[in-house]
Amino acid sequence: MSKYSELLVKYPLKGNFNLGTVPELQWILDNIRYNGRVIDVGCQESRLADFLVDYYDDVWGIDINEKSCWGDFSDRKFTFVVGDIRNYAFNTTFDDVIFMSSLEHMGLEAYHNTWVDSGGDRQALISARRLISDNGLIYVTVPYGDWSAGRSRWGDNWMRVYTEETLNNLLSGFKVVRKELVDNNQRACLVVS
Repeated sequence: MSKYSELLVKYPLKGNFNLGTVPELQWILDNIRYNGRVIDVGCQESRLADFLVDYYDDVWGIDINEKSCWGDFSDRKFTFVVGDIRNYAFNTTFDDVIFMSSLEHMGLEAYHNTWVDSGGDRQALISARRLISDNGLIYVTVPYGDWSAGRSRWGDNWMRVYTEETLNNLLSGFKVVRKELVDNNQRACLVVS
């Protein structure tokens, strides 16, 4: 049984969970290391922290919006901060940084972002690299391929959809440890350092 399947029994997907992110959630849960300190970047509409708090020593979440995460963490180790990873002053490092379906929105007008910058995704990755410990890893899931129908639905300032070329540009200077395409090649899932 995969880690995803095992955790789904414990924490079933319910409520307003975005089912469009299930392939990404499955990939993340089947590929992360489950130890040390982790941060979920853009956690406001994610249930990822629900899955992480029982396995990591220390779980953090950061989001530009105040009310965050679906779970009740009153009895578990979870630290939530309101802020933007591109300029938040952390006083710690992380073993794992996770961008699950969030990097494509960085620097765009999505989710009430007030710091609009076309290079926000790259800035967020560079900031994440500064936050990881010596053996730290960055996990990234992003839309990939031809999403022309989806782009018109949300508009150009809501999210980026990456091609092989734009993904290579984004990751220039990073070491790609693993790359997989999931969900009928509609999502790129990567581990970088």
